[in-house]
Amino acid sequence: MLKYKVIGIALILFSIIIIIMSFEIFFMNLKINIFGTDLSSYLIKIINFIIIMVFFSFLAYVGYLMTFRVEES
Repeated sequence: MLKYKVIGIALILFSIIIIIMSFEIFFMNLKINIFGTDLSSYLIKIINFIIIMVFFSFLAYVGYLMTFRVEES
């Protein structure tokens, strides 16, 4: 059951990194330029932040369950 704990910790860390990056895009005005176009408009920031927060919060919760709630057999 060690592999489930390792995968769970990896999911938690990955989720935290993605949430921090979304926070920087939304609140700290991080710019994403592709081919000279700014893709970080205000609407994209809001949609990105909401979708990523919901999805990766769920992913972090799954990681938490895998890490701390797995019964060893």
